Amino acid sequence: NDVLEVNAPIAVQLSTNKSSLPNEDENQSNTMMHRTVRGDGKNSISRFKFISYDPNTNQSLVSCCPVTGRGHQLRVHLDLIGYPIHNDVEYGGRVAAESRKEQ
Repeated sequence: NDVLEVNAPIAVQLSTNKSSLPNEDENQSNTMMHRTVRGDGKNSISRFKFISYDPNTNQSLVSCCPVTGRGHQLRVHLDLIGYPIHNDVEYGGRVAAESRKEQ
């Protein structure tokens, strides 16, 4: 099988969300760090190799090799190429119905 190399710069994007916890100061906020592909980001290279596909679950098994060591690099790059990690809702994945029932 062929190896797919993704070379896309990753930057940290900060987003601020108001706290929704009871008894918290209404002006208090939480800063969340989210990584994204952006031209001003740090050089990031990942290699992916398809291993197998399960048509019953519509999921693939993929070998992932981060060449550089950026935070969340594999998650960001897999989402970029249209194959997000299963249940990884922060980076494009969807939560399975079975998981939602357990929560």
